[in-house]
Amino acid sequence: MLVVDEFEAAAERLRIAPLSGAIYHQTAFRSVRRLLLPRIRYHIYYEAYEASGLVRIVAFWHVARRRGPRL
Repeated sequence: MLVVDEFEAAAERLRIAPLSGAIYHQTAFRSVRRLLLPRIRYHIYYEAYEASGLVRIVAFWHVARRRGPRL
């Protein structure tokens, strides 16, 4: 399934290079990044925690929605 394959590839990319997405929203307390999945036209919005090596996905959003999610 295309969506699953694209999502798994993106998850692997984030595992290897968690800061590879562009910064989407940043405050003093959090930094949300965005990674485009071009074949299915979705963005993954996520937070990367360098100290622990964790990535927390906060939204999975289609580009046709025009605006990004409320974070």
